[in-house]
Amino acid sequence: MANLFAQARCLLQNDSQQKLLGFLAGCLVLCIWSGWIILSRYGVNTQLTPHDITLLRFFTASVITLPFIKLSHFRSIPLPALLVVILAGGFPYTLLSFYGLQNNSSALAGLVVNGMLPMLSSLIAIFVYKIFPTLVGWMFLGLIVLANFLMAAPELLPEMFALQASAEINFAGLTLLFVAGLSLSVYMTAVKHFQISIKQIMLTVPLGNFILYLPFWFLFESHLMAADTSDILLQMFYQGLVVSIGALFFFAYAIKAFGGVGSSLFMAFVPSVTAFGAFIFLDEGLSLIQTFSIGLCTVSLLGFSIWGKKV
Repeated sequence: MANLFAQARCLLQNDSQQKLLGFLAGCLVLCIWSGWIILSRYGVNTQLTPHDITLLRFFTASVITLPFIKLSHFRSIPLPALLVVILAGGFPYTLLSFYGLQNNSSALAGLVVNGMLPMLSSLIAIFVYKIFPTLVGWMFLGLIVLANFLMAAPELLPEMFALQASAEINFAGLTLLFVAGLSLSVYMTAVKHFQISIKQIMLTVPLGNFILYLPFWFLFESHLMAADTSDILLQMFYQGLVVSIGALFFFAYAIKAFGGVGSSLFMAFVPSVTAFGAFIFLDEGLSLIQTFSIGLCTVSLLGFSIWGKKV
């Protein structure tokens, strides 16, 4: 009996430790993802072009992961599936995001790209799998769409929101951010559909994108040689190591500790954390209505993650 109690206590301690480490991993993913939006917004307003930052990201990640490429068993993945995952979560997504961030705030990007993920992913699930959200889920999706509208409302309806000072919104860039969110939704759906592991993503996506993107990079204007070394090294470190490798590793641990639904709750706070970080580091202010829209989006994302999906 004593041995039984000792084993039970050991299991509880191990479970508590895993939950604690999973919570810390989830918080790190939240900070990394929010930081990526802020750092990308900073990067595209330096001498580096979106194409330069994209090249630095996948070059750095490829150099780090290339020695381990055989561990990915990428030959076991059907080529069409591999291409969809590489492209949907690769350089088309980063370029759309970077160009969208050139003339729009970090807070707007965090809201549009991350906030619209549930809606876009749900639409894909409806058309591909015939899986519909719950009635409560539709309500939260509607609130997310409302939050996105309110974010742009001061520019769409200037007379109604004349007293709300807000940063100018570039609607061409806003469209690019929306398409970036759609690309990310396709990527996440493809990863689940083709059952591609996080290890395979970590080892194949960087190299695949570097090989496919390098010829395109030569076709566009580059300021890489004129850029500050500190800006180059910062983007290489954060984009290539922290985001491409670190975020995936920590997210995998969070999933192991809390499961898919539990780990997704951390991502619900990305718009809020991004807006707060951009206010501190980039001095990006928000109007009252935009602050409300970010809070509404965060609450709606949490609600959709918990009650919005059919099991």
